[in-house]
Amino acid sequence: MIVLDTNQLEHIRPPDGPLMALLRTIASHRGQTLALSEIALEEHLAHYRHKIEQQEKKVRNQLRELHALVPFAGGELPRFDVDTAVRRLRDQLTADFKILPTSPEILREALRRETQRRLPAKRGWEGKGEGARDVAIWLSAVEASREYGPLYFVSQDKQAFGVKTLHPELNDDIARVLGTPNGHFKYCYGIDVLLAELADVYSPAPTRATLAASDVVREAAIQDLWHSGVHKDIMAADGLFGQGPIAVVSNPGPINAELDQVSSKIEAYRLGDKVFASARLRWKVLTSLQITWLNSVSRDEIEYGCKFSVEETMLLSLDADGQIAAAIVTDRSPLRGLQFDGALTVMPEGEPS
Repeated sequence: MIVLDTNQLEHIRPPDGPLMALLRTIASHRGQTLALSEIALEEHLAHYRHKIEQQEKKVRNQLRELHALVPFAGGELPRFDVDTAVRRLRDQLTADFKILPTSPEILREALRRETQRRLPAKRGWEGKGEGARDVAIWLSAVEASREYGPLYFVSQDKQAFGVKTLHPELNDDIARVLGTPNGHFKYCYGIDVLLAELADVYSPAPTRATLAASDVVREAAIQDLWHSGVHKDIMAADGLFGQGPIAVVSNPGPINAELDQVSSKIEAYRLGDKVFASARLRWKVLTSLQITWLNSVSRDEIEYGCKFSVEETMLLSLDADGQIAAAIVTDRSPLRGLQFDGALTVMPEGEPS
């Protein structure tokens, strides 16, 4: 059985896209069942509903702004049926994944560990306890390993579960269920690790030059940055606006990305007649933000270019000739080395600069 954590579900967009196709291929060729905990499913659907509502609100605000500028512009946005959209996604996911129920005992233990700051709940005592959902997802997967035999738990939540390997204390849960610290339970830090576990090594793998020249790879990197809200990450940088006039950020500019380096060995794998590859890539990125500085007497619009580097883990699908046919990002690092083409630091009180 292959059990996905909530953070892995976030990369399955659309639900019938290349990542879901890869998961189906892995499961089919290795006789595995794809599964989700009940809590992971509900959390994912809640995030999906929130994103729809926020996007609809944004579109309605933009339409009001348009009507303010062009009063005779026609057209009204009908109320979107969010319930139907969420129900359709639920139906798609329950068709592809077996849903693991969350027992009352697991829920009680999840709350207990959150209170006691025990993994996979948040360990620190600063602030309130967090992580009951992570505990419930984890224990549901561990309990499922008793019934379904070999189980692969796929997550990239390093705080809750660990980087590359499990936090040692979580092996106690596995030992309790299976009678051995490892047994038939495997923690996979990302879908690329799952692929390495269940597929056969294939040669030759794509080269750095092939990746750098691929429009498919570059476009996948750019789309992930755009859809994951990289402009919001830029705006959240420490000390970006400081104290001073109100800053209104709008019209995020296009994103340009150039492959800087391959941060890990490029691996390729075969599953039946299909070939996949995984790589960790570092990109140099350029984009821009239009910022309006306001005070009581003036208004100043300035477009700031910004550059940074970022690493992304990519899964690639190769065609019969070994060319890259599709690419999807499964993990992204925080932004690094953020710089601006101008002195965008603390704005002084009074006149915008």
